[in-house]
Amino acid sequence: MLNQVSNYFELDLGAWQLTDVSQQSFRVAPKRKNWSGYGDYHFLNNGLLLGRGDIYNGTGVVEESMPFRCFFGIHILIDANYDLTASNLKQTISARPKQIWGRYGNFGEICTTWQENSRQQVVSLDFPEELLLRWQEDFALPDWLNLPKHGMRGDDGGLMLLSDLPIKPALILQALRIINQPSDTLTDVLTLESLALSLCGRLLSPSSDGASSSQTQTTTKKSLLIKNKVDDVIDIIHEQYHLPLTISGLARQVGINECYLKQGFKARTGQTIATYIRQLRLQQALRLLLDEGMSVQQTAYYVGYRDVGHFSQIFKKAFGYLPSEL
Repeated sequence: MLNQVSNYFELDLGAWQLTDVSQQSFRVAPKRKNWSGYGDYHFLNNGLLLGRGDIYNGTGVVEESMPFRCFFGIHILIDANYDLTASNLKQTISARPKQIWGRYGNFGEICTTWQENSRQQVVSLDFPEELLLRWQEDFALPDWLNLPKHGMRGDDGGLMLLSDLPIKPALILQALRIINQPSDTLTDVLTLESLALSLCGRLLSPSSDGASSSQTQTTTKKSLLIKNKVDDVIDIIHEQYHLPLTISGLARQVGINECYLKQGFKARTGQTIATYIRQLRLQQALRLLLDEGMSVQQTAYYVGYRDVGHFSQIFKKAFGYLPSEL
């Protein structure tokens, strides 16, 4: 387990002692006098590494000469009161309550000053490189997640206060639930993983709490391709609404997976494809009956209905009148 963690960042237990180790997690407790609490790490099934800590330090300590490097991780500080300096960082970092920090790269030797009589409550998420690269190919990631400068190779490292992600009450409660969630049984572990993934989704979603407006404008090549395909399908529907259209047939015409087409169409129009076609047919039918003076039978056939009785029923359901009553 500890060797697995080293794939995410260098780990030096220092003033911590192991209290429990399994294939998927380990737990530590502080060795220092007048310190209490715990810290642990859990591997999630998709590769994320979840860290939790709830520590009370009754004495102030300066912790020196600890090397640290990582690929990319996020720290949610619910409660915190310490300062950090590192040989590869240009500024002193002051960790305080209700902050979110991102970290990446090689810090070099770090020195942490822990204030006495303070509590440290933190939830962290560390991301494997292959997972982030896969997400980057398929989805729009937040602007602050700038992958090229992250990594454990080289001499550069950094900490960034993610001010675009202010901690709001819902986020605090989610993080506190993670800290207080037991992990003794399979049900406990599954619940913990569910809470962690929900927290991760909240942090990375363009529409999450505090996300900048620029994030909502970002789009991936994949999502843009789907949007263009959906637009092509809408054009086809407007040209061929009177024909017996099917989802599989529309998907083949534009060259897109049926599932992506249905999801993209609903996101684009707010309607399913069948509902969109039916409403378009009925709007055209209403125009033909009122403006063109067509008969009910002619109108039904023109807009694609061969059963006049069925056409009359759905027309009344949509407009409140039978077409023959207009």
